[in-house]
Parts: sequence; C-alpha cells; structure tokens
Amino acid sequence: MKKILKIFTAALFVLVSSAGLFSCKEEVENIPAYPGPLVKRRSDPSVVKHADGKYYLVHTYDYGSWSEIKIRSAVSIYRLRSSSDEKTIISSSTATDGAVPYGYFFGPELKFIEGQWFLFFTASESSSSSWTQRPFVAVCDDSDPVNGTWKILGKIQGVKESEFHDYNNAIETYSLGPTVFEYDGQWYFMYAGRVEDGNVKFDEDQIADGSLTVNGKVYEDLSKSTMTSYGTANTNAETSVNWQCIFIGKTSPSDFTKVTELTIVSVPEYDWECGIYSKHCDNKFNNTDDAPQALIHGNDLFVVFSASDIDESYCMGIMKCTDKSNLLSMSSWNKSSAPVFESDSSYQTYGPGSCSFTKDEDDCYDVMFYTARCQYGLSLASDGTTGTDAYADKNRAVYAKSFTWKSNGYPDFGRAGGKD
Repeated sequence: MKKILKIFTAALFVLVSSAGLFSCKEEVENIPAYPGPLVKRRSDPSVVKHADGKYYLVHTYDYGSWSEIKIRSAVSIYRLRSSSDEKTIISSSTATDGAVPYGYFFGPELKFIEGQWFLFFTASESSSSSWTQRPFVAVCDDSDPVNGTWKILGKIQGVKESEFHDYNNAIETYSLGPTVFEYDGQWYFMYAGRVEDGNVKFDEDQIADGSLTVNGKVYEDLSKSTMTSYGTANTNAETSVNWQCIFIGKTSPSDFTKVTELTIVSVPEYDWECGIYSKHCDNKFNNTDDAPQALIHGNDLFVVFSASDIDESYCMGIMKCTDKSNLLSMSSWNKSSAPVFESDSSYQTYGPGSCSFTKDEDDCYDVMFYTARCQYGLSLASDGTTGTDAYADKNRAVYAKSFTWKSNGYPDFGRAGGKD
C-alpha cells in the first residue's frame, strides 16, 4: 500500500509540474512578456488586480484636450489590449457638489480601499488654462467600477496644520500625479507640486535666481548648466525658475480630501531630472520630479517617480525609504543618482514614465504599467506632423512590463519596450 501511495504521489507531482503549477522561482526564465504598446493612444495608466479576477485599468484619453478619464477591464493583462467595455467615468461634465474640474485630466490613480473604489486625479480649475492643475478625488460605491456611478468628492487640500500654510497652501499650486498608499497602519498622500521663486517659499532667504532652498540646502538650477553630467555640451542652457518637487503628507480613507503635515521629500538635483536632455519640448528648462508611485517589496518601501520633460528625455528614478519611522522627512529617503528606466532606441520606446504596479495572473511576478511613445520626438497627429507641444502629441501609449528583483533588494526594470 505504501509503495502504491509513493507511486501515486510521484505521478501527481509530475502531473502538477507539467501543468505549470510549480513555484515562481523555478519559472524565472519564463517571465511573462506583453506586446508593446499594450493600448495605443492612451496614457497615465493605473491598474488594479481585483479579487473578482479582473484587471481594471484607468487612463487618460489624449484627444479632446485631455477631457476624459476612461476605464476598461479584462480577465488578463493581455486582454486589456482589446477590451470592449471601455467607458468614460470622469469628464468636465461630471462636476458635482461644488467640485469644478474643467478638463486637462492627468495622472489618474485607481484604488480599492475598505470596500470602495477611489479615483485620484488632477484637473484644471480654469476653463481657459491647463496650468491650474489641482488634485481631486472621486468615489464609486458600486462593486463594478466600469458600470457603477462615480461621484467627485472634491478637491484635495492641505489643512491648516500643514507646515507650509504660512506661505500659501502647497497644494494651491500646479499639482500632478496624486497617489495614496498605506504603510504601517498610516495612509499617506504623495504628489508632484510646482514651486516657483516668490510663490511657495520653504525658507525666508530664497531668492529669485533660479535656485531653490529647502530645509537650508540650496539646490542649483542645473538647466542653466553649460555641460551635462556625461561631459557633453548642454545646448538647452537657460535659467529656469520652475521647480516641481515631490510632496508627502498624511491622509485617511475617512476623508481623502484632507492632507496634513505636508513636506517635500524630493527636489530635482541631477541633470536627468532637470530637462537638459530635452530636444523637442517648447516648455523646456523645468526642473521636474513627477508622478510618484509607492512600491512595497517585503520590508522595503520604494517610491518610483518620473522626471524631466515629457519627450524622449522623460525617465524614471527611484527613492528608497531608509528610516521607516518617519516617512515625512527628506533625510529618510535615498534617491538614485541615475535613472532606473529610460528611453531605449533599440526597442523604439521613448520617454517612459507615469507608472503603476500590479501582479501577473498567477501572482508570481510584479508588473509595471507605464506610458511611452513609439517614435522619437513629438508629433501632432497620426500623419507624423512634427511639433514642440508635448501635450498636443496624441501618440503616447500604455505599456506593460514584468520585472524581477536584484540581489541588493532593488527592482530590476530592465529596458523600456523590451522583455529584458
């Protein structure tokens, strides 16, 4: 009887193994690959793998002055490519309860929190300008976020206890890439906020020479440097007074429209963050950190962010939290000195950024969704007409890429557009 049981057990192991139901570690050479681009003419992806077995993907719709946020669903990442249930869930006509987003919808993030669907995004408060971007939050109480009803809860604002309330509320400047995440029982809100000399001050001695002073440290405007860090001439050298930094504060699912203890955790300090490699944008010379996104792996907390202008110079950097007892201190974060994901001409993938993270269908591998272009430079239409306005380029697309982890604990995103 024992001999029969052993034979049965061995046969069962062979059967299970042949069905592909063995450990993720043994399958590392067979990491899933997805077609690139996955979804054309869409951008700023955020994806949730839900308990109902579906992937829900929200993204901006580039046509019509960025006037809509759309959602689609599928039972696999690949099937998101041709999903037929795409619907608009937020548009300029969705404003309710005093919330007045006029369009220019950027950076949506979808979250399922405590039994509700939340959508964080930025939109313009002016019908005539795209430069009045502020963060908003919407909610859907239905189980199905595609066919359910979405309601805008309002604009996200820093409360009076915020560190910067004496200088003007930090969120009352140009804002992008809102995100929330929970860590060690506390919910945090992060976003990228525009800082200009004479607008939001962080030290009283700040002067309008293009530099920025934060916590007593002076950050020089690298966009006016005559040389890049690679030893080549910076033909774009020009003084900028615009800085876009990454902010963090505390929030709660009970009221995501309120944020406390706002502080800066990243200031553009390397040339790849400062737009000096931008060749096509007419809004060059912005020192820009953008679109932060938390990535938790084991006991490690990372924030992956985008940087530079949104042409082929757009890229991604990473910060690791080194003091988890105080996420609100800049000294608690260690930022990479070089990009961790950037344009790759070998795969004709340019300007990757605005990422989101999920797991593959078998929960074996981490998957990053991101935005990129499949052509160098900027075009205004499908006929290839050239231009310099990155926001008028309708040819950004959504990509998906599985990735692994290095021995030092950092993610290995590989090359943009490729499996490797």
